[in-house]
Amino acid sequence: MAATLVFIAAAAFLARTIAATGWRSLWERLAAADPLLVALSAIAVATRYAAWGKRWQLLLRPVARAAWWRAQRALLSSVFFYNIIPAGRPAAGLIRARQLGRGIGQPTAPVYGVVLVDQVGYSLLSLVLSAHAVPVALWPAGSRRHPAATVAAAAAASVGALLLLWWRRESIARRIRRRIPSAVGTVEAALGSARLVLSRARSYAVILIGGSAAWYGGALSLFFASRAVGADLGMGAAAAAWALGSTAGIVSGSPGGAGVAESAALVPLVAMGIPPDRAISAILIARLFEYAVGILVGGACALAEARPRGGATA
Repeated sequence: MAATLVFIAAAAFLARTIAATGWRSLWERLAAADPLLVALSAIAVATRYAAWGKRWQLLLRPVARAAWWRAQRALLSSVFFYNIIPAGRPAAGLIRARQLGRGIGQPTAPVYGVVLVDQVGYSLLSLVLSAHAVPVALWPAGSRRHPAATVAAAAAASVGALLLLWWRRESIARRIRRRIPSAVGTVEAALGSARLVLSRARSYAVILIGGSAAWYGGALSLFFASRAVGADLGMGAAAAAWALGSTAGIVSGSPGGAGVAESAALVPLVAMGIPPDRAISAILIARLFEYAVGILVGGACALAEARPRGGATA
């Protein structure tokens, strides 16, 4: 219910903003978009998901070997469910682990341990990058002060959260054992694979490099989309808007962040003086490609994974 209410409020805000600028003006702006820059926006989104798939495949290596295309297909299947289920991120992670485990003949629990590392690692990295992009982009022009303290505090908080989870891992596992005795074996297998991944120095490099590539892929998509409609955003401003939008979308719990991500991304752009029709046009183009990959490509992957293997039985 909370996710539904947030979605309704965000959709109303978007509709009101679009109505103020005029639906016709918005349509004309979209129709006049530079096709080359629109194509670059689409390529940036595709690159974002390809980098995510490669990061996920490399993190898996201590636990299971999987071809990139198989890991990518399981990932996109999970993205599809994230885009259609309210607060679907946890369910999407389970679906990703189950589908890949079934495809490579591995139990779901150890694979899910790697999914947790992938999700938590990217979330923390995303917070750090967002904490840098937003204040730097919104800082008053000509100011001698720099938001270094804000960036450092956000980075310290993210690292502290990761360390707290690591130090409390045994306590968390004991609580799960007490509450769900039948799941003890599954929990142990997931935690064991997560420990194995985190024990390798290479895993942290994969999270850093792969996560940064995926994060900046989203920001680049909005950057190219803004240029396509004449908004002329700088990369810092595009990164700030994308960071706020993606974070708000995840926290809101609406399917795929629909409505909320677009509304949150619009706020900093309008604050920077970007005309609303151009800001909304850029956001809609970038988000359209996100939904196309998540729902259309992800849905096709989910259907492919759902097909029964082998011959039919009587």
